[in-house]
Amino acid sequence: FWGLYMLTGKRAGALLGAQAPALGMWVGALLVLPFGLGGASEATFTLPVVLTIVGVGLLSSAIPYSLEMFALRRLPLKSYGILTSGEPVMGALMGLLLLGEQLPPAQWLGIAAIIVASMGTTWQGGRRRTEPA
Repeated sequence: FWGLYMLTGKRAGALLGAQAPALGMWVGALLVLPFGLGGASEATFTLPVVLTIVGVGLLSSAIPYSLEMFALRRLPLKSYGILTSGEPVMGALMGLLLLGEQLPPAQWLGIAAIIVASMGTTWQGGRRRTEPA
């Protein structure tokens, strides 16, 4: 499904430009809305809760998804795939810093491998662009 996401995202970004993330967010919201409303009560919709919902939506979906669409339009799919593999790394590091989670050596090794691959694809892409044709 990740490959399908990258291919359709690249196509959507090329066809719709900056509107692609907005359309994707609307479709996603409409798909999950019945499930969310089914579990909600009137007490759930206080101002602090609504502000938290909006903040989480912006920081976890709207802004990152917009940045992904921006990157998909400009990067080769291989580079995009390697660079987005860093998302779980950031999740693991946030768990370490904010939640005090401990990472076993195998996870540290995986994080190092992802960082090296991301650096390699970034450097390789930069070389291709700067070489004369």
